[in-house]
Amino acid sequence: MDENRFLSALGLCRRAGKLTIGADAVCDAVRRGRTELVILASDAAENTKKKVSNCAAYYKKRLYVAKTE
Repeated sequence: MDENRFLSALGLCRRAGKLTIGADAVCDAVRRGRTELVILASDAAENTKKKVSNCAAYYKKRLYVAKTE
């Protein structure tokens, strides 16, 4: 999937209210079983990367690290 289609899909998810934003909110959604995929920006802070990736790994959710320019 090219970048434009990926971003369009994220926009649709956000408008539908199916997108969770923020490390704490994402970890809470993962714990409650509301996620299938966790997307993490590659330029996120190291503490945020560690927190989110550990949470996703513990609950066996897929983690995708999106490359940023």
